Amino acid sequence: MLHKTTWANKKIINRSFLDTAENLENIYKKVEKSLSQQLYSLNKDTYHFVINLLQPKDRLERAYCSHIFNIAYQTEVLSQGAGPNSFVFANSFSKSLLAGEEVNGNSTNVVEGYQLEVDKINKLLQNLSQPASIEHIKNSVLAAVGYDEVLADVVLEAVNLAGLEGKVYVENGKQDSYLIEQKLGYTFKVNPYRFFLKSNDKWEASNCKVIIIDGVIEDASEIEHILIKSCETKIPLMILAQGFSEEIVATLKANEERGNFDCIAIRVMPDLESINVISDMAKCCNTAPITSLKGDRLCFVNYDDIPIVDKIRCNRVEVVIENKSSGPAVAAQLRYLVEKRHNEPVEDIVNLLDKRLRSLVANSVVVHLPNMPANNLDDVRVKLDNGLRAVKTVLNHGIINLDQLLSNMDRGHTDVSRAVYDGIKRLSEEKKELPTLSLLATLHIVGKTMLLLLSSNGMVYHS
Repeated sequence: MLHKTTWANKKIINRSFLDTAENLENIYKKVEKSLSQQLYSLNKDTYHFVINLLQPKDRLERAYCSHIFNIAYQTEVLSQGAGPNSFVFANSFSKSLLAGEEVNGNSTNVVEGYQLEVDKINKLLQNLSQPASIEHIKNSVLAAVGYDEVLADVVLEAVNLAGLEGKVYVENGKQDSYLIEQKLGYTFKVNPYRFFLKSNDKWEASNCKVIIIDGVIEDASEIEHILIKSCETKIPLMILAQGFSEEIVATLKANEERGNFDCIAIRVMPDLESINVISDMAKCCNTAPITSLKGDRLCFVNYDDIPIVDKIRCNRVEVVIENKSSGPAVAAQLRYLVEKRHNEPVEDIVNLLDKRLRSLVANSVVVHLPNMPANNLDDVRVKLDNGLRAVKTVLNHGIINLDQLLSNMDRGHTDVSRAVYDGIKRLSEEKKELPTLSLLATLHIVGKTMLLLLSSNGMVYHS
């Protein structure tokens, strides 16, 4: 099969791009409506779907349409809901720029002129951007979840409970409706001796001494000096270990029943998920586990060196640790685990790392999804993710009124400045207000992606 190599010069390319931009302007609503009906944000999986809607007739048009899609996708990653906005701006900007002469000249001047306009807008946004109101947040969330009012309420309640520093997790549930659970403190699955729990199946203590042992405690004489001191000070004591001999458990229980001091013995769960519990709990308690691998001996532990934790809450299946002083140590552990997760190719290990990260978040909210078919669960998870990202977008960067921004802008005397102004003006016809991050992301990605295509010197393609 013979291939013909064709060199298309800049003017031919730009004329084709201009025709494509004008055509896209007419089918924008069709693309936006189709995407919203899919209930998914722009992503890699919707590439062919969108390109088919755009209906490019040749390779030049396909190159233009691909760049428009990539801009929309990349801005969507940076700012929830920004994809359609960047589609409108990028196409209008391109159409205006291609109608002038500058784009046929020196490409460096075009790129520098664009960056100059973006710098001006950034300065304006610093003064004009306004904090998001409750109404802005509600409207953003409602649009992000496909106008499902129940899901919007779930997102808003979860964010309200988690606050700005907390994390929101989504899990499958077996109940009939959405369940939102707030967890305060670092939470770990454990296996306590239940006879240490009170009548309500809970054990709580404030300003509690905590000993964490990477091994099994067998001889009561190893902890005799600690028990004597605990009896004198009356400070509660929690001991976490891989296991305990009957002698140790009986000694601790006897001291508790006699009222000498409050104590509890907790075993690590014998499963794969709990393999790193000792290390993570030690970070939360601002201590290091006692382990024979480093030559540690429990009998040599100084009672005064045992850390005191602000609060411990334990039930049949988990222990919750509240300890303000451990913040830096936990933050370092989180950074280490996040980096490890990022570089981990095995999905099962990634899931284990996710559970460790969840345990190390002091204030978290878990949204338990209702029992529903698997395909419905996937749709709901995507909507919830969109809603949570929408909250983050408007809270972190605020809202910009596009009409107000335009009134402070000068359309300028260059093709580039006029194209930027026309792009924002066209965007204001679709939406009067935008999350500031959405506009910043659009300007950044268009400058990085679209401008390089429009200011290219030519293109070689095969047919």
